Amino acid sequence: MRRQSVGRPTAPSMPRETGGTAPSVLRRRRRGIGLLLTGGLILTTASATPSAVAAIRAADCPTGERALSVSEVNARSNLWAASCSLSGLKVTAGAASAEVPRPGTGVIATALTTTGGTTLRVTVAAGGTVRARVETVPVRSAAGAPAPVRPQTVTPVDCDDHYAPPFYGYRHVNPDNFLMKNSPIPTSITKAEAENALRVAATNINTVRNGCGVPDAAAVGLYYAGQGTAWPQITAEGRCTGTPDDQRTVAFQTLPAGTLGVTCTWTQGTTIVNWDMAINYATRWWAAGGTCPNGSSYHLESIMTHEFGHVIGLDHAAAGHPSLVMHPSFAPCEARRILSWGEAATINNHY
Repeated sequence: MRRQSVGRPTAPSMPRETGGTAPSVLRRRRRGIGLLLTGGLILTTASATPSAVAAIRAADCPTGERALSVSEVNARSNLWAASCSLSGLKVTAGAASAEVPRPGTGVIATALTTTGGTTLRVTVAAGGTVRARVETVPVRSAAGAPAPVRPQTVTPVDCDDHYAPPFYGYRHVNPDNFLMKNSPIPTSITKAEAENALRVAATNINTVRNGCGVPDAAAVGLYYAGQGTAWPQITAEGRCTGTPDDQRTVAFQTLPAGTLGVTCTWTQGTTIVNWDMAINYATRWWAAGGTCPNGSSYHLESIMTHEFGHVIGLDHAAAGHPSLVMHPSFAPCEARRILSWGEAATINNHY
C-alpha cells in the first residue's frame, strides 16, 4: 500500500493520455481525502486518528491559567463550545470576576468599590455556549470629602426621584435563610455589632423600608439563621467560583484593596438558586450612631443593605441617582440604608 505524503503539498502533475490516472478518477480521490492543518503540517483524515484530532482541538481550548475578557468570551464562545469544556474558566471585568458555571445556569458577580460598581453576568446555554456582559457605574463627585473626624452623614431620601434601578430578571427564593461566618470579625467592630447590622440590613429589604410612604407589598424573605463555619464561594480576588454550595453565607474576608463588598448570585431559569456575600475584612467599619470613628470608616449597615439588594435581583443605580441605596458610591461616614421611592416600588413590582 502506498504511503500518503505528509509534508508540504506539491501540485499534482497532469496524467498522460496513456498509462496515467483518468482525470475523473483523480478528482474523486481528491474529494475523498480531507486535509487537517495544524502546526505547519497537513494530515489527511485517513492518517489522523481520533485521539490526534482530540489533541489538536484541546490545544486550541482556553485554560484556567489566565482570565478571559468579556469581549474574548463573546467572540470565541461558539467555537469553543463545540470542543472545549468551559466550566470553571475565569472571566474578569474590572473589579468583578466569575468562573463559568455549568451549562444551563448563570452567575452574576457585583463588586462595590470606593470608586464605583461593576456588574458581570455570565450565562451558559444548555449547549455550552457562554455569553458575558459587563456594566460599570463610576463613582459620584468627590466633593465634600470627609474631614479627619466628623459625625455620620445621613443621606436624605429623594422621594421625588422615581427612578427604578435595573432588575436582573431573576427572583430569590422565599424563605431564604443565610448564615454569617463566625470569624474573622474586623477589629473596628464587635461580633454583636456585625450580627445586628446584618439583621437590620436584611430587614431593610424585607420590609421595603423607605422614607416615602411606599407600603410594604413584597414577599421578600431574607432571614438570618445564625453563625456558621463555611466560607462564601468567593475567592480572595473577589471572584465567584463556578461550583457554589447549597449554603448562603455572609463573611468578612480578604478582598482586593478598595473593594467594599462582593455579592455572587447563581441562577437557573428565572430563579436565584444560591448566593454568597463577602465584606472586606481590611476596611474600617462602624456600626453605631453618633460620631464616625477616624473619619474614614464605612457604615456597615448601609453597605450590607446595598448588597442584599443584589441578593434579591436589584442592579446598580445609574450615576445620576446618588441618593439611592443601590447607587454604587458610598463615602466614609455616610449612612445610606433607607430605600427611595423607586427602589421600594421596584421591589414591590417584582415580588
